Amino acid sequence: MQAAEETWRQAIEEEEAASAAVVEAERGLQQLLEHHIPSSPTVANAESELDLRRSEYECMQQASDEAGAIFNLAQWEVIVAERDHRRAEHEQRAQAVLQQSRARQLHASTIMVTPSHTNEQDEVRCGGVEESSSSGNARDPPTDSLMAMAIVASQAFGVSPSPPAPSLTQPQMDGYL
Repeated sequence: MQAAEETWRQAIEEEEAASAAVVEAERGLQQLLEHHIPSSPTVANAESELDLRRSEYECMQQASDEAGAIFNLAQWEVIVAERDHRRAEHEQRAQAVLQQSRARQLHASTIMVTPSHTNEQDEVRCGGVEESSSSGNARDPPTDSLMAMAIVASQAFGVSPSPPAPSLTQPQMDGYL
């Protein structure tokens, strides 16, 4: 990119020099017209010189435009590369957060599924089930909790949850406890 910038700056200097040559040729022609007849060979030579300087100036303009375009393209490529790098870093950070969240969900679901994981709240809930299960329309709260965790874990890994297992009856639960 540095070479492109140097080329562009050099082209600008050459364009400015050509511009000064055009202005000087124009000034010379105007001075000749004050003292000579417009059809004189001296004036004709000055007009030819002015036309030549104008052509050179147009070439220098085109050269500086091209050098500027190359320099801008080089700058644009750097800008695009920096933008792409920033966006890739953002995507990596966002994915890391999602992966951490999925890992926490998986960890939480494995803790909930572990049979040795019981506490007083689970025992109280089981006792509450004894009373409410006689009505026949209440589900086992620990099973509800496990199902919710299984659904969350399955969604985290993009698999559909398996259907729930049939609930145990109170006499079956008493046999396990």
